[in-house]
Order: sequence, then structure tokens, then C-alpha cells
Amino acid sequence: MKGMIISIDAITALSIVVLVFSTFYLTVAATNTHVAALKYAHLMAADTLTQIDTVTCAEAESASGNDISGICQSPWDQSSLLSEIARRNYPNNEGLILKTIDRMIPDQYGYSIEVYTPGPAPGTGSWASYFNSSGVSPSLHYGVNEYKLMASAEKVVAIDIEPWSAVNPYCYFSCTGDADNNKCAYPCTEDIVSTLNIGSHKVALVRLSVYI
Repeated sequence: MKGMIISIDAITALSIVVLVFSTFYLTVAATNTHVAALKYAHLMAADTLTQIDTVTCAEAESASGNDISGICQSPWDQSSLLSEIARRNYPNNEGLILKTIDRMIPDQYGYSIEVYTPGPAPGTGSWASYFNSSGVSPSLHYGVNEYKLMASAEKVVAIDIEPWSAVNPYCYFSCTGDADNNKCAYPCTEDIVSTLNIGSHKVALVRLSVYI
């Protein structure tokens, strides 16, 4: 009888040990897999934002022929693709998104784009949802919803930059801003103030979220 009791105790103890180690192994393995997938999704979002922020609309149009011809209009054709996407509201930016980001993200993933625009006073800005591929039928990712995970990356971009040229009041022909007449304003005086209008400048924060 004692031998049977000892055997039962040993089997019970061994079962508990096996259960504990199995649970620990499965927990660690599942966590590591989840972390790796999250890191991959984050790097994908970050790399995508960086790539389209280093190419201007004019450069992209030149490299792709007529694929995005006419989407970026002057003077914003010298802005980066990311700046142009952030400058517009949906659906005005849909065509540009579908021909850039939509083609860069693997088909099994979905993605969304949000833009934060600062307000006139600190703390008065707001986030706006610009695009979500799961609900846009022309997208290659249409119908792909978030089931497992989501990771995002953010990037600050300049929008609504419209510099204006102006006549150089100091008569330096080498740095005149008058593109039409290529000359300075006359007469020149020491106390004259430059009439250069720096134009409008505004920044925004773009968030690209990738999910699966």
C-alpha cells in the first residue's frame, strides 16, 4: 500500500512539473513570436514612411512615366510624396496613396493613415483619419481587417509651403528674387526693409499603422 501511495505521489508531482514547464515554454514561445511580428510590422511602417518622404512628386512621376502624372500639381510637385498625402484630405489623396503606399505594403497586411495637424494654440491640434485600406475597394488590401496585431510609425512632414519671390531691395543682382525682371528695386537705401514674403508654412504628424 505504501509503495502504491509513493508511486501516485511521484506521478502527481511529475505531472505538475511537466505542466508548469509546458505552460512556461508555450508562454515564452508565444510572446517571442508576437514581439517579432510587432517589430516587423513597425519596421515596415517606418521604412515605408521614410521612403516616400525622400522622393518628391516630380521625381516619382519622372521615374514611373505617366503612372502618377497629374496627381501632384505645381507648386507642390517639388514636395515629398508623404507631404502631399498629408496636405490633402481624403478622398483627394486616394489616388496618390493607392499608387504609392498601397503597392509597398505586402498584400496580407492592411494599413491606415492618420494625420495630426497642430492648432493655432498649444494643445488645440487634432488627429484625423485619412485612409483605411480595409474599406477602400480599389485597394489591394481591401477587406483585410485587424485580427492579430497592429504596429505604427510616425513622421513629421512639412505641408502648405508656398514661398513667394520678391524684389531684392539691396540691389544685389546675384541674389534677386524678381524672376520676371531679374533686377532690384530702386532706389536703394540703408534703412530699407526686405519685402520678401516667406509664404505659409505648416507641419503635420503622419501616422502609418500596419495590421494583420
